[in-house]
Amino acid sequence: MGFKKQRAVIVEGPMDALAAAEYGYLGIAVMGNNPAQEAIDLIVKKFAITHAPFWIVPDMDDPTFGAKMLASFASRRVAAKVALLTGGKDICELSGMARKKFFDKLGKGK
Repeated sequence: MGFKKQRAVIVEGPMDALAAAEYGYLGIAVMGNNPAQEAIDLIVKKFAITHAPFWIVPDMDDPTFGAKMLASFASRRVAAKVALLTGGKDICELSGMARKKFFDKLGKGK
């Protein structure tokens, strides 16, 4: 039996992290759109080997969060991808069906 790597979803807030966990992802909330570099270092140290490439899901009130996080991980040589939401400001604002569709698409790597 082989080891299956679990993916992580990086989001701004705890409710979005919980929503990601509901769909089998490690949800990591960085608590705002400008996290301290020490927080990024800790995420890399604790989860890069077991959970990267990371999915970054920015709240649509600050879509630059995705680019900033992508650059932070790239500078640490950790793979990450950005997944943009449609139909809501953040994961929690999506309807149950839209949230399921989003995570199904994420699971297929799209």
